[in-house]
Amino acid sequence: MRSTTAVDNYNAFKNEMLKNPKVASVSAGSTYPGFDLVQDMFIYAEDKSLDDKVEIHYAQANEDYIKTLGYTLIKGRLLSTNPEADLDGVVLNETAIKQLGYDANNAIGKKVHYEFDNQQQSLQIVGVIKDFHSRSFHKSILPYAIRKFDKGNQPNYFIVNIKEGQFDNALSSVKGVWEKINPEVPFQYSFLDQDFQRNYEREQRMSNVIMCFTFIAIFIACLGLLGLASFTTEQRKKEVGIRRVLGASVLGITTLLSKDFLKLVVIAILFASPISYYLGSRWLEGFAYHINISWGLFVIAGGVALGIAFATVSFQVIKAAVSNPVKSLRTE
Repeated sequence: MRSTTAVDNYNAFKNEMLKNPKVASVSAGSTYPGFDLVQDMFIYAEDKSLDDKVEIHYAQANEDYIKTLGYTLIKGRLLSTNPEADLDGVVLNETAIKQLGYDANNAIGKKVHYEFDNQQQSLQIVGVIKDFHSRSFHKSILPYAIRKFDKGNQPNYFIVNIKEGQFDNALSSVKGVWEKINPEVPFQYSFLDQDFQRNYEREQRMSNVIMCFTFIAIFIACLGLLGLASFTTEQRKKEVGIRRVLGASVLGITTLLSKDFLKLVVIAILFASPISYYLGSRWLEGFAYHINISWGLFVIAGGVALGIAFATVSFQVIKAAVSNPVKSLRTE
């Protein structure tokens, strides 16, 4: 909501939206999940002091905000639909309840305090919601609060919950209602999943760069192996001929010649795996929630590397192994 006109027309917009069968619910808030929050404050439990304060991030919102975003209420109730009620009420998530020293089962009705203009202010806990991710997995779940707007504060965003499978059709309807009610305000929107996805654009770019350079490195390595295999088999052509004459099989000669090349690949894998494990672990530390790297991944990667190496040199090696020994020994 980029203008006071849009804010003033909120109820008209909401009522029109709720007439649309494709829309489940509509609300408004100071923020929404998907990006780092800018609102926070320090609160403490009713039997504690400012020394025991907890930094809490919060959203100011209308009463249907929790329902619209699909948060799960586990204790208590939602904010009252009465505009004059619950102005000092607050809904907290599980993390906030724990850090305050309360228990979700008996926190309803308890108070939390904060300081404003050197005076103690109080909020009453009316509900507890299940923990949710309000930002990317780089960071852990924050203590979070939802409360009604203070006097003088205005919402920044309309939030429209569209029923599943109705997005394309409903979007044009939302735009039409917006332009009808707010003709002078541009219609700007985003989808919640896209907002979350933007938090991982850096990882996606890095992944694309790594994949690109990986293919280039593998291609260059394969060219090197192919050249080395050609040179080596040419140098050992007479040796191969003698072994064939003495009864060596094609499989035996292929194994003999390939073994030297595959030894180099195995040595490279032994050097690369610990370095990769260290760098991968350090990168994952940037996420509060992440997998653990399994050594099985390196076994699979090593097997693939050996397979690529063997496929690269096999043509030259097998060609040398099946060649006519008479031709290779003709000059002897």
